[in-house]
Amino acid sequence: MQATSLLPFAFAAALCLLSRLALAAPDADRVDALPGWPGTPPTPWFSGYLSFGKKHLHYVLVESEFEGPNVPLLLWMNGGPGCSSLDGLFYEHGPLLIDRFGSTLYQNPFAWNKLAHVLYLEAPVGVGYSYSEDKEDTQHLNDEQTAVDNLQALKVFFSLFPEHKKRPFYISGESYGGVYVPTLSLKVFEDPAVDWDMRGFLVGNGVFDWKLMQKSSVEFLYGHGAISWRQKAKVDAACKGDFSTEECQQLLDQMESKTTGLNMYDYYRSCFHAGGASGAVGSSGPLTARRIAREPELLREVVRAPRPPHPALGEDVPCIDSTGGTTWLGKPEVRAALHIEASLENWTICSGSIHYERDMTYSAPKLYAKMKDKYKILVYNGDTDLACDFVADSWAVDAVNATVNVKYDWVPWKIKAQDGDQVAGFLTMYDTTPGLFFATVKGAGHMVPQWKPQAAFQMLDRFLSGRHMVDGGPLRETREAGESQVVV
Repeated sequence: MQATSLLPFAFAAALCLLSRLALAAPDADRVDALPGWPGTPPTPWFSGYLSFGKKHLHYVLVESEFEGPNVPLLLWMNGGPGCSSLDGLFYEHGPLLIDRFGSTLYQNPFAWNKLAHVLYLEAPVGVGYSYSEDKEDTQHLNDEQTAVDNLQALKVFFSLFPEHKKRPFYISGESYGGVYVPTLSLKVFEDPAVDWDMRGFLVGNGVFDWKLMQKSSVEFLYGHGAISWRQKAKVDAACKGDFSTEECQQLLDQMESKTTGLNMYDYYRSCFHAGGASGAVGSSGPLTARRIAREPELLREVVRAPRPPHPALGEDVPCIDSTGGTTWLGKPEVRAALHIEASLENWTICSGSIHYERDMTYSAPKLYAKMKDKYKILVYNGDTDLACDFVADSWAVDAVNATVNVKYDWVPWKIKAQDGDQVAGFLTMYDTTPGLFFATVKGAGHMVPQWKPQAAFQMLDRFLSGRHMVDGGPLRETREAGESQVVV
């Protein structure tokens, strides 16, 4: 047989080898142990890279405590832009939370992987332990490129984990995730090659519309007692709905100067942790939605700043920052356990080395309007957050132009607690076929699952399982007089 005739067989053998390597990739990414936690992780963990071209996005997949084909898969993304989604994993709703010393992991009784398999993605490239072989890729980032890359990463993920393709799939995130989540969801919506079961998305305390954020701070501060009705009336008379005039801007500057010392991510909480970021107690002023709309790079400070520990940690400190996570994720044994590329610098919660161009014309309602009749959607806001306040986000959801369900228009929703049913916030339902919901979470700041883990858990459970968002009861739909009514 001539040498040239062997080429097809060699090519087939190479393809077979590549196929075997691809199938072996999840096993190579399996996490066998986590320093600070005794034994193996409570459920299977995988950590590695979703690679395409020269880009490598770091992921951690935490499998659910429950098995079965109907257990959903949930993608989680933190914001910034430029802040790591491992913040969500190790400080908010992951099964294991980091103490403030970066030495011990504690089990979280309200972990979201009790409800779903959760995929944490560090994006865009250059954030956390994600990287590119071409450094220029980190210097030309924007909303569109991030959405394109995140879609490509998902395609790689499902090729490595094909068993998850048929699961109900949801995209979620918070803060600047208000941009990441709907832009990625729209890419999935418009891509005919997508062959997984996308069901919907959810956003917490998100950026929705920069113009609305310019206007909402007056309503928020007045509603929380930070300015008087006389001051508000003066602003209203001067601005008349146009917040771009010089007179209006001067009055708003004066208004915000009087609120110096407020905690930027939780109106009712003081913060005494050393090294507070801009907007914390003792700084030059709070990071209100208006200020962030004018200086959007300050949104990263909301993540960097000290904040209260997760209740599961049981730590008696008024505030906590990312020091524990930075310490733990930088340990060589942790990097090895998570299969981190050896050449990378140690993890930071928000990257200072990327260059990200925000689209200041971004308005989420028009994206939601395209998808509202196909995807189930939840928008939730901690009601004490100044940075991405519930006022602007509720306006934005109304701007989707879905019909409000008059029976469930800003009604209390409740959770079951040890001391009986408690009002967890207020809920508005909209009459779309899959379901569109806006919810406030009472007493929660910018990171709802960290401030109010039980409320966040029950809210997510109802959303994913299809139970009633008001009280967790069963749903059934009837049509009377040509209208859709939800009957509990």
